[in-house]
Amino acid sequence: LISADGSTVYYSIYGKREVWSQPAMGGEAVKICGDCGSWDISRDRSKMLYWYSIAKPLVSIGLLSLPTGKKAELIDHPKYSLYQPHFSPDERWIVFLAKTGQDRTRIYVTPFRGEAKQQLAAWIPITGGDALDDKPRWSPNGNLMYLVSERDGFRCLWAQRLHPVTKHPIGDAF
Repeated sequence: LISADGSTVYYSIYGKREVWSQPAMGGEAVKICGDCGSWDISRDRSKMLYWYSIAKPLVSIGLLSLPTGKKAELIDHPKYSLYQPHFSPDERWIVFLAKTGQDRTRIYVTPFRGEAKQQLAAWIPITGGDALDDKPRWSPNGNLMYLVSERDGFRCLWAQRLHPVTKHPIGDAF
C-alpha cells in the first residue's frame, strides 16, 4: 500500500502476518504490526484496517492506531471469515467481503465509527453472495463500487452504483 500523500509504503512479507512501513524515497523499514494482514491505511496515516484470525479458521477485521499501536476488533462474524477492508474516500464507510461458501463471497459496506465494533445489523449487502465477488474498491467519489466477479461464468470487472448518502446499491451491477 502507498499512503495517500505518496510518502510511505506499507507492505507484508509473503507468508508472514506482519506489516512494515518504509519511506517511499528509501530508508529503514519499521515493523508496525505483528499478526495482521494489512489492507488499507487512512489518508492521514493514523489508522490501518487489517485482517487477523481470532478463532481458527475464522478471520476478522481489526483497526490499528498507528501512533499508539492500539488494536481494536472492528468487524467479525460467527460463521464467515472477513477480508479486504477498505476505507471509503471520505473515511465514513468500510467495504469488505465475507467468504460465505466454497467459491462464494458477499461484499458489504458498513459505517465507520472509529474503534466502535460494527454490528451485523449495520452491514449493507452490495452483492448477492451467489458468486465469487472479489477485490472491492471505491470509486474516487465513493458512489461506485468496483469489483471482480465470476457472476457470469467469467472473471470480469464489474461496478455497482451506490446511493451517495446511504451507500445502498442502486440498480444492477454492470
